[in-house]
Amino acid sequence: MKTGPEDRYVKSRGRESTANSRTVATATGQLAFRRSIYPRHRLRGYAVTLLSALSIATGANSEEFLISGIQPGTNGQVIIQYPSEPGYRFTLLHGTTVADVHTPLLTNRARIGPDQFAVQKTPGQAMEFYRLQRTSVPPLQPGAYPSVSAGGYHSAALKSDGSLWTWGSDEYGQLGNGTIIMNGAVASGNPHPSQVGTNQTWLAVSAGLWHTIAIAADGTLWSWGRNDDGQLGNGVFDTNAPYCESVPQHVGANKSWAAVSAGAMHTLAVATDHTLWAWGYNGDGELGDGTRTSRNVPEQIGQGKTWAAASAGEYCSIALATDGTLWAWGDNSYGQLGDGTQTNRLYPMAVATNKTWNVVKTSGFHTVAIAADGSLWAWGDNSAGELGDGSLIASSLPVQVATNKTWAYASAGGDDFFNYPFTMAVVTDGTLWGWGGNVFAGQLGDGTFENQPLPAQVATNQTWAGVSAGGEHTVALASDGTLWSWGNGSSGQLGDGRVLDQVSPQQVATNQIWAAVSAGCDHTVTIAANGTLWGWGYNADGRVGDGTLIDRAAPVAVGTTQRWASVSAGYRHTLGLTTDGQLWAWGDNYYGELGDGTLTNRSAPVLVTPGKTWSAFSAGIDFSMAIDTSGNLWAWGDNSYGQFGNGTQTGSTVPIPVAMNKTWSSVSTSWGYTLAVATDGSLWAWGVAGTLGDGDSSDNESLPVPIGTNRLWAAVSAGISHAMAITADGSLWVWGENAFGEFGDGDLNVGYSSDLPEATATNKTWTAVDCGRGVSDLQPEDSHYSCGLATDGTLWAWGITTLGSWEMAHKSTGRVLSG
Repeated sequence: MKTGPEDRYVKSRGRESTANSRTVATATGQLAFRRSIYPRHRLRGYAVTLLSALSIATGANSEEFLISGIQPGTNGQVIIQYPSEPGYRFTLLHGTTVADVHTPLLTNRARIGPDQFAVQKTPGQAMEFYRLQRTSVPPLQPGAYPSVSAGGYHSAALKSDGSLWTWGSDEYGQLGNGTIIMNGAVASGNPHPSQVGTNQTWLAVSAGLWHTIAIAADGTLWSWGRNDDGQLGNGVFDTNAPYCESVPQHVGANKSWAAVSAGAMHTLAVATDHTLWAWGYNGDGELGDGTRTSRNVPEQIGQGKTWAAASAGEYCSIALATDGTLWAWGDNSYGQLGDGTQTNRLYPMAVATNKTWNVVKTSGFHTVAIAADGSLWAWGDNSAGELGDGSLIASSLPVQVATNKTWAYASAGGDDFFNYPFTMAVVTDGTLWGWGGNVFAGQLGDGTFENQPLPAQVATNQTWAGVSAGGEHTVALASDGTLWSWGNGSSGQLGDGRVLDQVSPQQVATNQIWAAVSAGCDHTVTIAANGTLWGWGYNADGRVGDGTLIDRAAPVAVGTTQRWASVSAGYRHTLGLTTDGQLWAWGDNYYGELGDGTLTNRSAPVLVTPGKTWSAFSAGIDFSMAIDTSGNLWAWGDNSYGQFGNGTQTGSTVPIPVAMNKTWSSVSTSWGYTLAVATDGSLWAWGVAGTLGDGDSSDNESLPVPIGTNRLWAAVSAGISHAMAITADGSLWVWGENAFGEFGDGDLNVGYSSDLPEATATNKTWTAVDCGRGVSDLQPEDSHYSCGLATDGTLWAWGITTLGSWEMAHKSTGRVLSG
């Protein structure tokens, strides 16, 4: 074999190989591959030759293919682990053709993970050559979203760490977090992404009209949401209210799954053996089994073909076979099957046979597909211009869209359950385009409410990697992994924390990495990992700190000339510590709680006691406490209940020293009282009676009193009506009121309280804890909850809270939030 200057000698296990190739013997065949080295600024290529069946073989070093995980039997499977190199994307090529497209085109090739690709071979098959193409890409933001799906009124996305997140409408439990959120007779939801299935790593997700389907990394299939038509596939028709399952249900346990699509009321899925399965509603033949009978368990269809991908619409189905042919069945009222007729089909029928296809998506009354040559085609209803051919005329045969472009991905949205169907698509150059219905919610994202019968470019300042068109909203992935949304936001499906429509892309999560956060009364402040400070919420008294009195619905920068170390949001004011140890305050100053010697509100940070350095602090309700770097404790603001701990009830507009017989390590304040841990591990309390933990619920204390004297304490948190503390050995203790399970001991004894610390959650050791500090004259329920961080890294919550228009059921024992 001819060698060249780019080749070099490599050593395989136990023996030498030639300079330009290497063959490793296996139990039933051979693996041969060649590695080529190109200059750093050019592509770094790899080539693999697969011969016969395989067992296990690995590259000689980490820069070559890592091949492992062979399945036993006659056929062999090689799993190619892509190299990991920051700033570069690797694409597997078969000849000059991209092999790892979203929908694999051959039965022996399939992507099985974000960085893994499987190739199966049988004895006697011809050699196939593969190589990796290395291209430069913008770096992904930490917590990036590589996959997203827009449903009817909810959305779902996978993060790069394999975690699954959902947001939007939850009237049928389609968010999968165990809740069903209703606001009276009106469906409500969660406008913020929440994690689903914390004990799983996820590979794929599809959001339907009212249900969600996802594939875990181990190939298992899970479903949740509405199920009155059996669309979850769990063997049940949920015909009684609420007609759903609100947590993931295991589906098709005897199969390993590769792809899934959730439609309006039915589901399609492709197994890793390339068989196609369907379940759910079948009134129009959308299951493709020759009947109109709905099914509540997966049923195999299209047994004569091997399948690569499928798309479930509202009443129809489209699927892509591994040979690149396209098949359709179900409702055909608008010609959406693409077979030149308007006749419904009960079995898969071949359509658009003059093309080989890569991608197909249907939303019910119209379908879009990308051919292997990168051309984009559409057919079906065109009442809003969703076919993108410049007309409003329906077509039962494919019509080409934008002949001057090469397309990478397309998605069809809207149709029967919604007012204005539309289409979104990404060109291979990373530009994003939309067309069709737009007058109701601005779902095209072009900044208008006008329908577009021809493709209109969206967000020209971004390069896009993927898009998903929902009912009346769109979610899209930028090439840097950030997530964006626009259109109808009435159920929180945009995930931007609001329930408002947006006519242009809004980022679902900001591109900041957050290091610390503190929630006050109607406002929030947080510190990014780069030390910048941000705030949002109610701001009439300047508590956000951005120099204005304007309420903020999104984070705004605060104190931009400083770098921040910690922050505490109080009732109507905020305290922050910069990295140089300086303490700053802003917001309401009616009682002098800012400590600047005045009673003047401040809308931007002002320095507290210039020249002094601080180590810890707590913004309470109308007063403040702080510990300087020498361990001395200081107080200022309101002192009506003796919460300063200096034996008086006289307030102060500047910090005054208190409790001078101790040096202190931490302090926590709430309504009219203070808790603090001294450097010797003792715990002390003072102020208003009832939550001090000293055994006396009737007498206020204006001087520190010891709490739990037989223990050493590490941390403490003061809530409105209860308090919690952690001992040096990690045990958790609580006292005060327990009307709503805030003790976490499994007891919902209304009216019960304890004047002394009681042990709780003894099956865990704890490292941090926080009590509800909502303000009683605004929303008393907001104070009856507890959160704790265990030493194993799990986060737990218990009690009750009311958030906006929906209420989370109270829990008297801890509920894990993340792990």
